[in-house]
Amino acid sequence: MYDVLIVGGGHAGLSAALTLGRARKKVLLVDGGPGRNQAAHEVHNFLSRDGTPPPVLRKLGREQLAPYQTVAYTEGRVSELVRRDNQFWARLEDGKEILSLAVLLAVGMVDEHPRIDGFERFWGKSVFSCPYCHAWEFRDKPLAVIESGPKGLGACRILRNWSSDVFLFTDGVTDLDPEALDRLEKAGGAVIIKKRVRRFVGDTTLSAVELEDGEQIPREAVLMFPKQHQMPLVQQLSLDLTEDGFVRVSEQRETSQRNIFAAGDLTSPSHLAIIAAAEGTIAAIQLVYRFTP
Repeated sequence: MYDVLIVGGGHAGLSAALTLGRARKKVLLVDGGPGRNQAAHEVHNFLSRDGTPPPVLRKLGREQLAPYQTVAYTEGRVSELVRRDNQFWARLEDGKEILSLAVLLAVGMVDEHPRIDGFERFWGKSVFSCPYCHAWEFRDKPLAVIESGPKGLGACRILRNWSSDVFLFTDGVTDLDPEALDRLEKAGGAVIIKKRVRRFVGDTTLSAVELEDGEQIPREAVLMFPKQHQMPLVQQLSLDLTEDGFVRVSEQRETSQRNIFAAGDLTSPSHLAIIAAAEGTIAAIQLVYRFTP
């Protein structure tokens, strides 16, 4: 019997395990890996660890849990999770069964990669979804935003913090928000391309975006926002979701079901490693209070 079962060994799960372990709560951390940011070269905006490769940062986190006998760690995936009275029963894919008083979900999201030839090769390197994480490395370079929804114009405006040479590819969408377009123009504008994108061109680094008619437009980095969906385990639990598809949580990170908490990317579009770590700590502190007699 564990006090808390933490599902997910990324920044949120590791931070929660550290806080709970130091509070002498009995914790099992189940890590199904790899992390969503596995394709990225480095983690940024994480104070004292800026520029650390994602696998290295996760390894450091696991090493720092080792002195705490209250924290157990195992690799694997939770295939079933069921509430039984005031406890939770979980089964791992290898058949191991676990009982806990509470659950913290820190499993991230599933990215749905677009059908653009070359996307997989450049994803996490010169094609990214977070300018705060990756745009500095491409400052003053020719950049692009590929977004057919309302995010595109706003993303172009933000991206101008790093470069004055920004193109917006709407991927076939021609009806743009006039107010957002006006704000972009006041910020310095951007070249808007309304043709569909066919593929990304380049060897080890991106060199151009190719359109449906074969035209290639030189770009060295692309900001885009692939669609996402929740992990199967989260879908199985039927938790309340926001309109954008994220798990709805309270300020203390509790979901719509008592004693099931969630932290990290599955709860918010703010997909920064340091925010996920902070949310894991917030959830852990609430769990300590919850299970202190």
